[in-house]
Amino acid sequence: MKGFIDKLKKYLPDRTLQASKFKKLYDKFILSINCQQLYRKENQPQNHFRRHQSIESFLVSLCRTHVKIESMTPEDWKPLLDLIAVIEETETFTEPRTVSYTDDNILSYSPATEAPVIYTFFEVVYKIPIIIDFGWAQWDEGRVLADHPDTDFDSIETPKKCKLITAFVRNDRFCDGALASRFEDGSILRILKSICNQVNPGV
Repeated sequence: MKGFIDKLKKYLPDRTLQASKFKKLYDKFILSINCQQLYRKENQPQNHFRRHQSIESFLVSLCRTHVKIESMTPEDWKPLLDLIAVIEETETFTEPRTVSYTDDNILSYSPATEAPVIYTFFEVVYKIPIIIDFGWAQWDEGRVLADHPDTDFDSIETPKKCKLITAFVRNDRFCDGALASRFEDGSILRILKSICNQVNPGV
C-alpha cells in the first residue's frame, strides 16, 4: 500500500497528498466490480492490457482522473454547464434522413442531421476534458444507470457521471445517433443539471 501511495505522490498535485484519501480511492477501485472485470483477460481486448501494464499503473491513471475531476472549479465546468440552457431551448435534436429520386430516377438518401448543440457538447467534453479512459463497453452498472428512468443522478459522484458521458460519447463512434438519442431521452440534460447542482450548490 505504501509503495502505491508513493507512486501516486509523483503524479498528483501537492494539495491532494493525503494518504487517507489515496487509501480510500485505492480500496474503492481495487474492490469495485468494474475494476476486477477490467483485468479479467477473457472479458477485455488484449490491447487494453498493452496500454495498462499492470493494475497498479491503471489505478494511478484512474486516481489521477478521479482527483482531477473532483478538484475542478465552477469556472472549469462553465463551458459544459452553459449548454444546459441551449439544450433546454432545443426542440429537435435530430432531423431524419430524407429519401428522394434524382433526375435519372436514382434513389438518393440525404444523411441525418443533428442539432448544433450535440457537436458543441462533443467538442467541450474532450476539451475540458472529462472523458475517462476505462472499459465503458463492459460497464454493466453504467448501462443500468443510463437506461433506468428513475436514476437519481444527484446521488452519484461527479466522476461516475463523467464515466456515463464518456460511455455515451464513445458509443456514438460505433452506433450512429447513439449520442443524439441520449439528448432526446433527457439523459444528458439530467446529468448536466446534476453536475451543476454539485459544483454550484445553492445556485
